[in-house]
Order: sequence, then structure tokens, then C-alpha cells
Amino acid sequence: MLLYETKTPGEANREEIFFDRNTNKMSYKDKNGIIVPFAPTSEFQLKGENFTTILANGTDRFQNGNNVIAAYNKALTTTPYGNIIDANNQFYILLAPGYYSFNTDFLVTTNYINIVSLTGLRDVFIIGSNTISVTASKVYIQGIDTGILPFKTSSGGGSQIIENCKGGDYSFGYTGGAYGTYINCVGGFASFGGNTVAAGTFKNCEAQALSFGGGYNSTSATGVFKNCVAGSESFGGFNGTASGTFDACSGGNNSFGSGISGNASGIFTFCSIQGGSFPTPSGSGKFIYCYDSANPYNAGFIPQNKL
Repeated sequence: MLLYETKTPGEANREEIFFDRNTNKMSYKDKNGIIVPFAPTSEFQLKGENFTTILANGTDRFQNGNNVIAAYNKALTTTPYGNIIDANNQFYILLAPGYYSFNTDFLVTTNYINIVSLTGLRDVFIIGSNTISVTASKVYIQGIDTGILPFKTSSGGGSQIIENCKGGDYSFGYTGGAYGTYINCVGGFASFGGNTVAAGTFKNCEAQALSFGGGYNSTSATGVFKNCVAGSESFGGFNGTASGTFDACSGGNNSFGSGISGNASGIFTFCSIQGGSFPTPSGSGKFIYCYDSANPYNAGFIPQNKL
């Protein structure tokens, strides 16, 4: 979504403002059809006290990053409409498409100061040596891509919402576990609570091996997983615990609480495992209309019967 409008007809409209990859700046077509850099002036209106906008038109990517840090620090003392920032009066830092670099990790530490892409797409790229680290417990993050860098999140009390973001290896709760809600996110190796615990809600997410509470021994996937895909030793991993709810998920070999010491006590519906076999369910565990190496696999219930 492009929120800028013009007071002067013919200058620029919503549809004409775009991210110019040739200049790495927000741009628009003027009334003569010439592409020019976009800059806020009196002609452009974006009104409100609950947000600020970073246009990614600094002198370089580090300047863009510095602008984000400055906006975040200012937001810490902001009182939109005369009230403190809280659940009913949240603040948004809107980042335009572009490239951002930081001299140290960008720390998101305060509740209800949200960091989102201006367009809603995954087009805010963090590159360089430092990444984003989200430790606030009640915050919304959207549209950020850290490339090969890990996208760092902490347990955060389980109320973080991370949507349409992408990270490299060891992203999304590698240290301390993955709680909160993750929607349409992509991680690399050992992501989404890899080598530890995945206890949040995960929808339409994807990662490589040892992810979603995967790994070897004592890892666990206790959350809710829907339409998620990962590599081997994932979703509770090998000799770990898969006690959550899994709907239409696909894992690689030795996933879903496999192994002699594994515990597959969750509910698995329309899931599949690639290159291996599902474990025998433990306790109240059920495999319902799942596929094991392309063969139907049902265990813990009789097909066609109610749960």
C-alpha cells in the first residue's frame, strides 16, 4: 500500500509512486512522465500522530539505518494524541522499500512500537554485518528481509507477531525458543526454535533442516503449525517431542518426534514426511490422513471415524 497522495492533480498519485531499483529510492512520475526521486513536501499528505515514515532516500544504506534508529529513539518518548503508547494507542514506524544497514544490531525492545514495510510486501532489506533483534513482548513486525543474516527474536512473552519476514540460518527464536505468531515467514537452517522449542503459532512458514523445534534430543514442537514446510530433523526433530497441532505440514527424514526416544503425542492432520517414515504415535497422538513416503499413514485413529 502506498499512502502518499498529492493535493495537485496531475503531479503524482498512489499508483505512480514506486521503489526505483536503479536508484534504490522511492520515486514517482511527474506530470510529464519523468521519473524523479520522491520527497515529502506540502504537496504530499500523510497525516496522523501514530506513525512516522522512513523513505530510504538517505545518502547510503547506513544513513537509512541511522534514520530508523533515530525514529525509534524518538518514538520511545512520543505521546500520540497526548496519550502514552500502549495496546490501544500503538505506534508504527513505516519503512519504505530499500536497503538498510546498521552499525550494531537494531534492537526492538519496547512494546507497541511496531516496525512495518510501507507497502506490506517483503521489500525492506537489511544487509551488512548487523541485523534486527526483536525482544519486545508485544510488537508487530512486517515485511523485513535480513537475507543471509539471522532474523533474531526472543521468547518475548509469546505475543510477538512476525509477518511476511525472511531470515537466514538460525532465525526466529534460535536462542530461547520461538513463541508468538509467525505468518508467511521464511527461515534458513535451524530456524523457528531450531535446536530448542517452537511453542508459538506458525502459519505458512518455511525453513530448512532442524527447524520448528527440530534438532537432536530434547527439542520440542509444542505449538500450532499450519501449512509449514521444513527439512530433516524438524517439527520436534529426532528423539525430541512433537506434542503440538500440525495441519498440512511437511518435514524431512527423522521429523515429527522420530527416534527411539521420540515422543509424537500431537495431532497430525494431512501431514507428510519426505524420505522417511512417521514415528508411532505416543499417548493420545494421532496421525490423520497423513502421507508417509507417498503412502497413506493413519495411526491412533480409525479412518472415517470421529476423533
